[in-house]
Amino acid sequence: MKKLLIVLLLFVSLTLFANESIEEKIENKWGIDYSSPEKYLVQGPQSQIPGEFAEEIDSVVGEIEKFSDLNSVYKYIFRNYEMVPAGGRTIGTMTVEKILENEKLTGCHSAALFLASILRHNNTPAIMVDGANLNFVEEYPNHNGLGGHVYVEAYIDGQWILLNSTQGEIAVDYDYSDPVLKGFNDSPYDDPLGNYVMFKGLDPESYGIDRSDKLGVNLIAYAEHLNNKYDVEEYFENYDYDFVKNLNHFSGSDYVGPDEPKHENFDTDITPDKSVGPTPPGEVFKGVWDKIKRLFN
Repeated sequence: MKKLLIVLLLFVSLTLFANESIEEKIENKWGIDYSSPEKYLVQGPQSQIPGEFAEEIDSVVGEIEKFSDLNSVYKYIFRNYEMVPAGGRTIGTMTVEKILENEKLTGCHSAALFLASILRHNNTPAIMVDGANLNFVEEYPNHNGLGGHVYVEAYIDGQWILLNSTQGEIAVDYDYSDPVLKGFNDSPYDDPLGNYVMFKGLDPESYGIDRSDKLGVNLIAYAEHLNNKYDVEEYFENYDYDFVKNLNHFSGSDYVGPDEPKHENFDTDITPDKSVGPTPPGEVFKGVWDKIKRLFN
Protein backbone atom coordinates (compact mmCIF):
# COMPACT_ATOMS: atom_id res chain seq x y z
CA MET A 1 0.00 0.00 0.00
CA LYS A 2 2.85 2.34 0.89
CA LYS A 3 4.59 1.60 -2.43
CA LEU A 4 1.35 2.26 -4.32
CA LEU A 5 0.96 5.61 -2.54
CA ILE A 6 4.53 6.61 -3.47
CA VAL A 7 3.91 5.67 -7.12
CA LEU A 8 0.67 7.71 -7.16
CA LEU A 9 2.38 10.73 -5.60
CA LEU A 10 5.21 10.49 -8.14
CA PHE A 11 2.69 10.30 -11.01
CA VAL A 12 0.80 13.34 -9.70
CA SER A 13 4.05 15.29 -9.29
CA LEU A 14 5.18 14.49 -12.83
CA THR A 15 1.76 15.42 -14.20
CA LEU A 16 1.77 18.75 -12.37
CA PHE A 17 5.31 19.46 -13.60
CA ALA A 18 4.28 18.74 -17.19
CA ASN A 19 1.20 20.97 -16.87
CA GLU A 20 3.28 23.76 -15.37
CA SER A 21 5.67 23.53 -18.30
CA ILE A 22 2.81 23.92 -20.79
CA GLU A 23 1.24 26.74 -18.78
CA GLU A 24 4.50 28.66 -18.71
CA LYS A 25 4.59 28.61 -22.50
CA ILE A 26 0.91 29.52 -22.69
CA GLU A 27 1.70 32.53 -20.48
CA ASN A 28 4.26 33.81 -22.98
CA LYS A 29 7.33 32.61 -21.09
CA TRP A 30 9.51 31.43 -23.97
CA GLY A 31 12.80 32.20 -22.30
CA ILE A 32 13.52 35.19 -24.55
CA ASP A 33 15.25 38.25 -23.07
CA TYR A 34 13.78 41.03 -25.22
CA SER A 35 15.61 43.68 -23.22
CA SER A 36 18.95 42.34 -24.51
CA PRO A 37 18.68 42.07 -28.32
CA GLU A 38 22.43 41.49 -28.64
CA LYS A 39 21.94 37.97 -27.26
CA TYR A 40 20.27 37.04 -30.55
CA LEU A 41 23.16 38.00 -32.81
CA VAL A 42 24.80 34.64 -32.15
CA GLN A 43 24.02 31.88 -34.66
CA GLY A 44 22.50 28.63 -33.47
CA PRO A 45 23.85 25.15 -34.33
CA GLN A 46 21.74 24.94 -37.52
CA SER A 47 22.10 28.55 -38.69
CA GLN A 48 25.87 28.84 -39.16
CA ILE A 49 26.94 30.45 -42.46
CA PRO A 50 30.14 28.84 -43.85
CA GLY A 51 32.91 31.28 -44.77
CA GLU A 52 32.77 30.52 -48.49
CA PHE A 53 29.18 31.85 -48.63
CA ALA A 54 29.64 34.84 -46.34
CA GLU A 55 31.25 36.99 -49.03
CA GLU A 56 28.35 36.40 -51.41
CA ILE A 57 25.79 37.47 -48.80
CA ASP A 58 27.89 40.49 -47.77
CA SER A 59 28.01 41.69 -51.38
CA VAL A 60 24.21 41.66 -51.69
CA VAL A 61 22.91 42.44 -48.20
CA GLY A 62 24.40 45.33 -46.27
CA GLU A 63 23.72 46.76 -42.83
CA ILE A 64 20.03 46.70 -41.86
CA GLU A 65 19.34 49.95 -40.07
CA LYS A 66 15.72 50.64 -41.06
CA PHE A 67 12.71 48.61 -42.15
CA SER A 68 13.15 49.39 -45.85
CA ASP A 69 16.60 47.74 -45.77
CA LEU A 70 14.83 44.39 -45.44
CA ASN A 71 13.93 44.69 -49.11
CA SER A 72 17.49 43.71 -50.08
CA VAL A 73 17.28 40.60 -47.87
CA TYR A 74 13.97 39.48 -49.38
CA LYS A 75 15.27 40.21 -52.89
CA TYR A 76 18.33 38.03 -52.30
CA ILE A 77 16.25 35.10 -50.99
CA PHE A 78 13.41 35.19 -53.53
CA ARG A 79 15.69 35.76 -56.53
CA ASN A 80 18.21 33.05 -55.74
CA TYR A 81 16.39 30.23 -53.93
CA GLU A 82 13.73 27.82 -55.14
CA MET A 83 10.89 26.58 -52.94
CA VAL A 84 10.61 22.78 -53.03
CA PRO A 85 8.04 21.76 -50.36
CA ALA A 86 9.10 18.58 -48.58
CA GLY A 87 6.04 17.87 -46.46
CA GLY A 88 7.81 18.72 -43.21
CA ARG A 89 10.40 15.98 -43.62
CA THR A 90 13.39 18.30 -43.19
CA ILE A 91 12.05 19.99 -40.04
CA GLY A 92 14.72 19.82 -37.35
CA THR A 93 17.41 18.46 -39.69
CA MET A 94 17.81 21.31 -42.18
CA THR A 95 20.80 23.62 -41.85
CA VAL A 96 21.68 26.92 -43.47
CA GLU A 97 24.74 25.27 -45.00
CA LYS A 98 22.50 22.78 -46.87
CA ILE A 99 20.25 25.61 -48.06
CA LEU A 100 23.23 27.56 -49.41
CA GLU A 101 24.71 24.51 -51.12
CA ASN A 102 21.47 23.42 -52.82
CA GLU A 103 19.86 26.85 -53.31
CA LYS A 104 16.54 25.33 -52.24
CA LEU A 105 14.10 25.83 -49.35
CA THR A 106 11.67 23.13 -48.22
CA GLY A 107 9.00 25.08 -46.32
CA CYS A 108 8.46 27.77 -43.73
CA HIS A 109 10.89 26.21 -41.22
CA SER A 110 13.81 26.37 -43.64
CA ALA A 111 12.76 29.80 -44.96
CA ALA A 112 12.60 31.26 -41.44
CA LEU A 113 15.88 29.56 -40.49
CA PHE A 114 17.58 31.10 -43.52
CA LEU A 115 16.13 34.58 -43.02
CA ALA A 116 17.07 34.66 -39.33
CA SER A 117 20.61 33.51 -40.14
CA ILE A 118 21.12 36.20 -42.79
CA LEU A 119 19.79 38.88 -40.45
CA ARG A 120 22.18 37.88 -37.64
CA HIS A 121 25.06 37.71 -40.10
CA ASN A 122 24.29 41.32 -40.94
CA ASN A 123 24.24 42.44 -37.30
CA THR A 124 20.46 42.29 -36.81
CA PRO A 125 19.15 40.28 -33.81
CA ALA A 126 16.69 37.61 -34.96
CA ILE A 127 14.54 34.90 -33.35
CA MET A 128 12.59 32.05 -34.96
CA VAL A 129 8.93 31.80 -33.84
CA ASP A 130 7.24 28.41 -34.29
CA GLY A 131 3.44 28.36 -34.04
CA ALA A 132 0.49 25.96 -34.17
CA ASN A 133 -2.19 26.89 -36.70
CA LEU A 134 -5.42 27.78 -34.88
CA ASN A 135 -7.54 26.29 -37.64
CA PHE A 136 -5.89 22.93 -36.90
CA VAL A 137 -6.43 23.56 -33.17
CA GLU A 138 -10.13 24.17 -33.69
CA GLU A 139 -10.59 21.07 -35.87
CA TYR A 140 -8.61 18.76 -33.54
CA PRO A 141 -9.13 15.82 -33.12
CA ASN A 142 -11.06 15.74 -36.43
CA HIS A 143 -8.13 17.30 -38.28
CA ASN A 144 -6.80 16.45 -41.72
CA GLY A 145 -3.06 16.62 -41.19
CA LEU A 146 -1.15 18.90 -38.81
CA GLY A 147 -0.66 22.60 -39.51
CA GLY A 148 1.64 25.36 -38.29
CA HIS A 149 3.80 28.22 -39.50
CA VAL A 150 7.16 29.75 -38.60
CA TYR A 151 7.96 33.47 -38.47
CA VAL A 152 11.00 35.56 -37.56
CA GLU A 153 11.23 38.31 -34.95
CA ALA A 154 13.86 40.94 -35.79
CA TYR A 155 15.19 43.90 -33.81
CA ILE A 156 15.43 46.87 -36.19
CA ASP A 157 15.50 50.61 -35.52
CA GLY A 158 15.02 50.15 -31.79
CA GLN A 159 12.02 47.81 -31.85
CA TRP A 160 11.04 44.17 -32.35
CA ILE A 161 9.04 43.46 -35.51
CA LEU A 162 7.62 40.29 -37.07
CA LEU A 163 8.60 38.94 -40.50
CA ASN A 164 6.92 36.31 -42.68
CA SER A 165 9.80 34.78 -44.60
CA THR A 166 7.65 32.86 -47.09
CA GLN A 167 5.67 35.90 -48.27
CA GLY A 168 8.14 38.78 -47.89
CA GLU A 169 5.94 40.54 -45.34
CA ILE A 170 6.69 42.82 -42.38
CA ALA A 171 4.49 43.54 -39.34
CA VAL A 172 5.80 46.66 -37.60
CA ASP A 173 2.90 47.04 -35.15
CA TYR A 174 3.84 43.87 -33.28
CA ASP A 175 3.43 42.74 -29.67
CA TYR A 176 5.98 40.01 -28.96
CA SER A 177 4.14 39.06 -25.73
CA ASP A 178 0.97 38.05 -27.60
CA PRO A 179 0.95 34.28 -28.27
CA VAL A 180 -1.45 34.66 -31.21
CA LEU A 181 0.25 35.82 -34.42
CA LYS A 182 -2.12 37.57 -36.81
CA GLY A 183 0.09 40.33 -38.16
CA PHE A 184 -0.49 39.54 -41.83
CA ASN A 185 -4.26 39.30 -42.13
CA ASP A 186 -4.33 41.49 -45.24
CA SER A 187 -2.58 38.73 -47.17
CA PRO A 188 -4.93 36.58 -49.29
CA TYR A 189 -2.86 33.53 -48.33
CA ASP A 190 -3.03 33.95 -44.57
CA ASP A 191 -5.26 31.93 -42.26
CA PRO A 192 -7.68 34.42 -40.64
CA LEU A 193 -7.29 32.72 -37.26
CA GLY A 194 -3.53 33.05 -37.06
CA ASN A 195 -1.01 30.81 -35.28
CA TYR A 196 -0.41 30.15 -31.59
CA VAL A 197 3.25 30.43 -30.52
CA MET A 198 4.77 27.21 -29.19
CA PHE A 199 8.52 27.90 -29.35
CA LYS A 200 11.00 30.71 -29.87
CA GLY A 201 14.75 30.41 -30.35
CA LEU A 202 17.77 30.72 -32.62
CA ASP A 203 16.83 27.63 -34.66
CA PRO A 204 14.69 24.46 -34.25
CA GLU A 205 17.48 22.50 -32.54
CA SER A 206 17.87 25.34 -30.02
CA TYR A 207 14.24 25.04 -28.95
CA GLY A 208 14.17 21.25 -28.92
CA ILE A 209 12.84 20.28 -32.37
CA ASP A 210 15.42 18.04 -34.03
CA ARG A 211 12.94 15.74 -35.80
CA SER A 212 9.62 16.28 -37.56
CA ASP A 213 7.78 13.85 -35.31
CA LYS A 214 8.73 15.94 -32.25
CA LEU A 215 7.00 18.91 -33.85
CA GLY A 216 3.91 16.75 -34.51
CA VAL A 217 3.74 15.66 -30.86
CA ASN A 218 3.90 19.28 -29.70
CA LEU A 219 1.26 20.42 -32.20
CA ILE A 220 -1.14 17.81 -30.83
CA ALA A 221 -0.25 18.67 -27.22
CA TYR A 222 -1.00 22.35 -27.82
CA ALA A 223 -4.25 21.53 -29.61
CA GLU A 224 -5.38 19.47 -26.63
CA HIS A 225 -4.42 22.10 -24.04
CA LEU A 226 -5.86 25.03 -25.97
CA ASN A 227 -9.15 23.25 -26.60
CA ASN A 228 -9.58 21.70 -23.17
CA LYS A 229 -8.17 24.27 -20.78
CA TYR A 230 -8.06 27.68 -22.45
CA ASP A 231 -10.79 29.76 -24.02
CA VAL A 232 -9.88 30.26 -27.67
CA GLU A 233 -13.42 30.66 -29.04
CA GLU A 234 -12.85 34.37 -29.65
CA TYR A 235 -10.39 33.48 -32.39
CA PHE A 236 -12.92 31.28 -34.19
CA GLU A 237 -15.85 33.71 -34.49
CA ASN A 238 -14.85 35.14 -37.89
CA TYR A 239 -13.55 31.91 -39.36
CA ASP A 240 -14.25 31.60 -43.09
CA TYR A 241 -14.38 27.85 -43.81
CA ASP A 242 -14.79 28.20 -47.57
CA PHE A 243 -11.76 30.50 -47.77
CA VAL A 244 -9.44 27.99 -46.11
CA LYS A 245 -10.88 25.02 -48.02
CA ASN A 246 -10.02 26.80 -51.25
CA LEU A 247 -6.41 26.95 -50.09
CA ASN A 248 -6.30 23.19 -49.43
CA HIS A 249 -5.92 23.75 -45.65
CA PHE A 250 -2.82 25.56 -44.40
CA SER A 251 -1.29 25.70 -47.88
CA GLY A 252 1.34 28.22 -46.79
CA SER A 253 2.77 26.16 -43.95
CA ASP A 254 5.13 23.32 -43.22
CA TYR A 255 3.34 20.01 -42.80
CA VAL A 256 3.90 16.82 -40.93
CA GLY A 257 2.49 14.12 -43.20
CA PRO A 258 3.41 11.26 -45.51
CA ASP A 259 2.37 12.28 -49.01
CA GLU A 260 4.84 14.91 -50.25
CA PRO A 261 7.51 13.68 -52.69
CA LYS A 262 10.97 12.88 -51.39
CA HIS A 263 13.75 15.19 -52.61
CA GLU A 264 17.21 13.73 -53.13
CA ASN A 265 18.95 17.07 -52.50
CA PHE A 266 18.17 16.99 -48.79
CA ASP A 267 18.52 14.65 -45.84
CA THR A 268 15.05 13.13 -45.61
CA ASP A 269 15.66 10.20 -43.31
CA ILE A 270 12.84 11.27 -40.98
CA THR A 271 9.58 9.83 -42.33
CA PRO A 272 6.51 11.04 -40.43
CA ASP A 273 4.09 8.49 -39.00
CA LYS A 274 1.23 7.64 -41.39
CA SER A 275 -1.24 8.22 -38.54
CA VAL A 276 -0.94 12.00 -38.81
CA GLY A 277 -3.14 11.92 -41.91
CA PRO A 278 -2.73 13.01 -45.52
CA THR A 279 -0.57 15.99 -46.38
CA PRO A 280 -2.14 18.71 -48.53
CA PRO A 281 -0.30 19.17 -51.84
CA GLY A 282 2.64 21.57 -51.83
CA GLU A 283 1.77 23.07 -55.21
CA VAL A 284 -0.23 25.93 -53.66
CA PHE A 285 2.62 26.88 -51.33
CA LYS A 286 5.12 26.73 -54.17
CA GLY A 287 2.76 28.80 -56.32
CA VAL A 288 2.65 31.54 -53.68
CA TRP A 289 6.46 31.53 -53.46
CA ASP A 290 6.87 31.72 -57.25
CA LYS A 291 4.35 34.55 -57.49
CA ILE A 292 6.22 36.62 -54.91
CA LYS A 293 9.54 35.66 -56.50
CA ARG A 294 8.40 37.35 -59.72
CA LEU A 295 7.70 40.57 -57.81
CA PHE A 296 11.35 40.75 -56.72
CA ASN A 297 12.75 40.12 -60.20
